[in-house]
Amino acid sequence: MTTQAWTSRVRHDSDATFREWGSEFSAKLLAVGLTQTADTGQINWTTVTRPGANTDAGYEIWRFNDTAHATTPIFIRFDYGTGSSTTAPRIRVTVGSGSNGSGTITGTAPFTVNNLGTASTGSAVDTTYNSYMCYVAAIGAFGVMWKNGFGSAFQLFISRDVDSSGVATTDGCNVVINGQSFLTTACMRLSTGTITTKHNSVANAQLCLDPFTPGSSTVGSDFQAYVGFGCFPRVKPVLGYCGVRNSEIPEATTFTVALVGGTTRTYIGGPNHPNLSASSALKPAMIWE
Repeated sequence: MTTQAWTSRVRHDSDATFREWGSEFSAKLLAVGLTQTADTGQINWTTVTRPGANTDAGYEIWRFNDTAHATTPIFIRFDYGTGSSTTAPRIRVTVGSGSNGSGTITGTAPFTVNNLGTASTGSAVDTTYNSYMCYVAAIGAFGVMWKNGFGSAFQLFISRDVDSSGVATTDGCNVVINGQSFLTTACMRLSTGTITTKHNSVANAQLCLDPFTPGSSTVGSDFQAYVGFGCFPRVKPVLGYCGVRNSEIPEATTFTVALVGGTTRTYIGGPNHPNLSASSALKPAMIWE
């Protein structure tokens, strides 16, 4: 099964609650089909203790499990810890093309974001939040929308580029990270080992082609979905996410569309999240198959 949807709390006020949300996230990575590496020193969710403010307690390294792995692998390091408040959960991410076997992401185009969310937002209550995760090896796409509505909620999309038929190629991957107070993107040229573009606080139009930014996308009773692009360095589409309008596709709404080529794929609408949808422009819908 490549999709995971769950509703749970996200407390971070004890060793037990840190282990709870961290091991939950880790289990979902396995459930959607990513492969955890054998790197030494990875976090032990049975014994790890909650760290102090602005500190990581440990890491895990995962990789894509697709046909392109042999030539252009994608590795992801997740660091789990505490933000600037002692009750604030923190996840950091590093994306690259290799690992040294003991926790260091290697390769020619590493990309790191320090916090997936607002580090100062704490949690010591039992409010529950919705999360979604998906990995589709056939198009080289991974996505997660974690704890929608929570102060440290985030969205992460990693997508290989595709050709005009919608078939994944080995030029590179597009990384999009959307937190409560920031948006960061990068295009990694896996084939040559460089980052062709990297942006912070990127406008919606730089992620998806949205001609003239109309207030509504509907034509009759049909809404439209907008294709995401990256520079590898040639501008090419990705299929891990697309753009939709919040008023037309509410959170958790699924739909099918052939974005590139003739193959129809399923997507799920995300929340009305800062940086990508609060301005009433496009928000992402994530691959959901």
